[in-house]
Amino acid sequence: MRYYWETSAVNYLAKKYEYQDAIATSKLQLKKGNEYFISPVTIWEILLIKDKSKREEILFYSQHLFNEKLLPSPSEILLDYFTKGCPRFQNFKDFSCKSNVGKVWKAMCKDKNVTYAYDENQINEVTSFLKSLSKIIKKIILDPKLELNANSHDERLNIFVNTFCSSIFKNDDESDLNIIRMRRLSVLLTFHYLCLNIDITSEFTKKYWNKISIDNPYDRLIYISEKHPEFFQSGPIWVITNIVYFQTMSKKKINRGAIHDGLHCVYLPFVDYFITNDIQFKEFKSISNREMYKKIYHLNDLKINEVRHSTLII
Repeated sequence: MRYYWETSAVNYLAKKYEYQDAIATSKLQLKKGNEYFISPVTIWEILLIKDKSKREEILFYSQHLFNEKLLPSPSEILLDYFTKGCPRFQNFKDFSCKSNVGKVWKAMCKDKNVTYAYDENQINEVTSFLKSLSKIIKKIILDPKLELNANSHDERLNIFVNTFCSSIFKNDDESDLNIIRMRRLSVLLTFHYLCLNIDITSEFTKKYWNKISIDNPYDRLIYISEKHPEFFQSGPIWVITNIVYFQTMSKKKINRGAIHDGLHCVYLPFVDYFITNDIQFKEFKSISNREMYKKIYHLNDLKINEVRHSTLII
């Protein structure tokens, strides 16, 4: 069984248990045929922790509990889906991250004395970009005609999304309002993940666009729509869109981590269990009727037995 641990669940375990417990748990679960995985999204969020001591503790604990192979990054999954022609079922021969992030993580798991050396400015820059996006998402998807700050990037982006969606979604007038909004959100997310290379594993998308010589981000989005217009409302981007839309439309204050939560959900089709300590995932599961979302388990819903060495049994 493949267990995916979302960052909030990783943080919970690292706070409550020692690394010796992680070693014992990992050995036991492997004997039971269970593998515990994290992803580049998890690493990304851990690296955002300002307290260096806490950050190192979580990384060290994780080195002893989780598989040495990171799951592929969202960019890898999205690009794979597109280049394969948007198949009904997306399969991987080796479902692991091939980026530098994955290589560093593997080295850390082989040598527990190795820690994660990274460019803090680069991580913060990418994260800041997504936070800025989260602030305007609701405005753009709710009211296409809304005028944002004149001549701003946000306004230009809004105009482009309006024009783009009008050209590829011909039946919008006949569609459910939620579907119309989700299509717009899907376009926004695709634009940022694949066309602007907003990811800590952006080497894949950069290499792809360089290979086919498309430099302009807007031209890249048009290329995607011309090759596979179905991309925007199917496969991994649609899975990401669902959770981001749910959190964006929530009556609660907009969650700045909604986009990261969406990125975590891209793994749902590929894992057996999705473990979280974030109540928003549980709320999303409760309103969704799709079989895939039944894989989401909140830690409160699990029976965790602590035996000798504080080994976790789930």
